[in-house]
Amino acid sequence: LGTSGTGSGSGSQSLVHPHIWVSPSDRQGILDNISNHSWASSLFTQLGQRQSSRLTSHAANPAAEIALIPAIPGDRTQHRARLNVGVECAMLYYLTEDERYAQIASDILHQYVKLLSVQNVDFQFYSGANFNHLIPPRELFPRVAIIYDFVQPFISKSGTTVFDLASNSQVPFNFETSNVAFTVMAANVIEIGGNESNHPVLELPGGLYSVLCMEDDGIRESYFNQLLNGSVNSAQPGIHWMLDTFSPVERLWPESS
Repeated sequence: LGTSGTGSGSGSQSLVHPHIWVSPSDRQGILDNISNHSWASSLFTQLGQRQSSRLTSHAANPAAEIALIPAIPGDRTQHRARLNVGVECAMLYYLTEDERYAQIASDILHQYVKLLSVQNVDFQFYSGANFNHLIPPRELFPRVAIIYDFVQPFISKSGTTVFDLASNSQVPFNFETSNVAFTVMAANVIEIGGNESNHPVLELPGGLYSVLCMEDDGIRESYFNQLLNGSVNSAQPGIHWMLDTFSPVERLWPESS
């Protein structure tokens, strides 16, 4: 892929989406599982049942769904619920290729990247005196990235638009805004949090998933190297440090291993 097809900026771009949990070539095998195994069929049916009513309701009134997204910082439970809708609809788009699911997920994504792109690196995703930095990189950042990864082929298509709550109109998806949002989340993981403990291990998904949604190859490589090798004055000692420190033999923080 070249950048001309994505609106992602002037740098080189080589990603094909999705690629975090699955690739395009994995789809048929998953559909075969759904056809051949009751456990997979049951999960797929439940997924569709949870979101099917939104196919018509969102098309008729997209503002209703998007208005439910709280500000940043906002209620943790509400953020998780709204992002879950986006993730499940994005997954259903991948499995069914029904663009109505992609539209719902993309509209939710658009609102979130707008909110995230204007945050400082040390922002708090959710409000409350009990805020814990471990939560957003494990619970919220990855969901934003997963939505993007699944719907990127849809929002990259010429003529595709997303609903913008502020203007109450359909607009093209802004890949520059999403890139800023993912750099904010990646930088948050790299610069904030605990170090030399299990904390950077538990925070890693939020940083890594965000990096895997950066379309510019050079920017993505720079951030990935910081996660892989650590960086000076950062709160991420690096994946190499984690592999050397957390082993089944040492039995340190087994949830991290």
